[in-house]
Amino acid sequence: MHGASRRACQALRSPVRVRPAPIAARESRGRTGTARSTDARKRDARKRARAQSGRRVMGRYAYCSSSLPCDAGMPTASFLVRALLTTFVLTACGGGGGAASMRWASAATASSYAFASTSRWSLPPRGEEQATTNSARVIPRSTAGATTAPRPPPTRRFMTSSDGKLVSSSRNAAMHVCDNFVRNPAQLQSTTVAMIPEYLLMKWLSVFVVGVMAVGCTKANPKSCKDGLCTDQSFPFCDVDGTLGGEVQECIAVSCTPTEFEACRADRELRCNATGNDYDITQCELGCDAATDGCRLCDPNQTTCTNGKVATCDADGNVVASKSCPLGCFEDQPRCREIDPSNNLAVYLDMVASPPDLDLSNAIFNTDTGEVRVATQLVSVPNFLAPASGTGAAIRVFIANSITLNSASVQVGGDSRSPPGPGIALVARGNVTITGEVIIQPRVGGAIFGCNPGTGSCADDGNGRAVASGGGGGANASDGGSGGSVISSRAGGIQDVASGTVALVPLRGGCSGGFAGSFGPGTYPNGGGAIQISSGTKIDIDATIDVRGATGEGDRCGTTNASMIGGGGAGGSILIEAPRVAFGINAKLLAPGGVGAQGCVGASTYCGAAGTGATASIAASAGADVPYTSTIDTLMMAGGGGGGLGRLRVNTADAVYTKTNTTIEAAVVTTGMLRSR
Repeated sequence: MHGASRRACQALRSPVRVRPAPIAARESRGRTGTARSTDARKRDARKRARAQSGRRVMGRYAYCSSSLPCDAGMPTASFLVRALLTTFVLTACGGGGGAASMRWASAATASSYAFASTSRWSLPPRGEEQATTNSARVIPRSTAGATTAPRPPPTRRFMTSSDGKLVSSSRNAAMHVCDNFVRNPAQLQSTTVAMIPEYLLMKWLSVFVVGVMAVGCTKANPKSCKDGLCTDQSFPFCDVDGTLGGEVQECIAVSCTPTEFEACRADRELRCNATGNDYDITQCELGCDAATDGCRLCDPNQTTCTNGKVATCDADGNVVASKSCPLGCFEDQPRCREIDPSNNLAVYLDMVASPPDLDLSNAIFNTDTGEVRVATQLVSVPNFLAPASGTGAAIRVFIANSITLNSASVQVGGDSRSPPGPGIALVARGNVTITGEVIIQPRVGGAIFGCNPGTGSCADDGNGRAVASGGGGGANASDGGSGGSVISSRAGGIQDVASGTVALVPLRGGCSGGFAGSFGPGTYPNGGGAIQISSGTKIDIDATIDVRGATGEGDRCGTTNASMIGGGGAGGSILIEAPRVAFGINAKLLAPGGVGAQGCVGASTYCGAAGTGATASIAASAGADVPYTSTIDTLMMAGGGGGGLGRLRVNTADAVYTKTNTTIEAAVVTTGMLRSR
């Protein structure tokens, strides 16, 4: 490195000009006064001798040479700035890295110090005291009383290059050093650089600058996966051994056929994922064999469950039958784990040994009778009625091997004044695919127990005056709204508060809104319905499933002119569970609350507006209050409260499901782990 420094400094050669030190005051008085004493002359001679021998004499004399100017000392701020700039330019000129960077750092250091220390303001030499090249000299300090030559104006130090050209600035000087170093190394002249503390400081400072530049300019290779990770989604897979088209330990883009076997890596299988843009890696319990398309599933004459598959091998070890296990293998038996549907419905699934594959369009399900019709045709589907449990509703359970459903309506017997009937459950061993629109009527699995909406009241006050307060809205996942009051006359019904369970076990729909006190809540059951869909493999929904709460009902208050004003029904409940669940671009899972009833047409001073039902972003609102008046022939009708929001529960193997950015979920959404057995 020192050799490189000397070579770099050759481009900075120039005559050394130093600033004469002032003559000491005592020496000045000795020369201008009377003859000095012998002792004084001897003392001065000794000081000159010490200075000429290279020792620095503080006070009257200073040590000067071609490599150390008289004013050299600890580096000033401007000195360091000039040196750093020179180091930066030289390093940038040199480029490269590793050993080359170190050589340039050393050369830049020497050139920085040489230029920074010689590019100060200085005076030209004068008199016989001018020293020759690389020799020390003693310059007496001057005093005010001394007779000296006129002091010339400060002269900017200029440097000459090896070809005699004048270099006038630090930038040009540094670039000239680069040019000579790179293009004309033979023309560089030797210059000795003093190894002084400032030089050592600049040497290490330049190394630091080069290191910072190297780190700052370094950018990680986005395709490298030496750490085993690929962070760029465009290159998701780490090709460890380079056998899949990339370099060794390089991230690569993947385009493959979903679920297709790709290669073996020792005892691990590479298989295309479900979306065809990456590879899934599976550790093979019995080893990986490319000849059998991946993990070995069984030994000769055995049936085993391994790596998520049940397989039977013949005497030669060839697989003669296999079945995938979405929920994994059973612990101590050669079989798949099976779904354990919520609300204890597995018992009904096991009752049907060979359930049918259903492919229905515009079907009508009746949960009271268990009938399934398509137009006028009755379709035979195995079904069972599971009794109500706790505060839940009874459930009509339909069993199938697979279900493809394009639009359906789910109904219950009776009329709008009848109590809620059973909810519905569609349970399949295989896939379930639903498109179109599936409407579940309000009384299908509507809640009865655990609902407490306040009731309004109504009366004929005589002289044509009729008053009625509103009933409170029903609740499910969120509260309903309060019923409106006739101020100073009749209070509105209180709001129903959230009830039911997050997991929808037991299964039940929304609560009905409160009705007039003389009839009781549930006279017009309007809470949203309840549906459960369970699959042992996967569920794909690209349809509307509607369990919204119904609007509050209104009716005459006996034989009077008053009206009964009910609250809106709460949104119902949707339970979907399978190892994999996906909602498509047209999927709409709707469970908003119903609007409260309004006893008169158009809101006015004595006609209160109905409360609105809850949505995914807005809570249910209260019915409007109205004032009381004694004016004859006046109807005073408050508004019914809006219904609360319903529930959507999704259970999967990992508590995660997929949906698109156009999927609508108008419900309180929760997820959970699918139970297996």
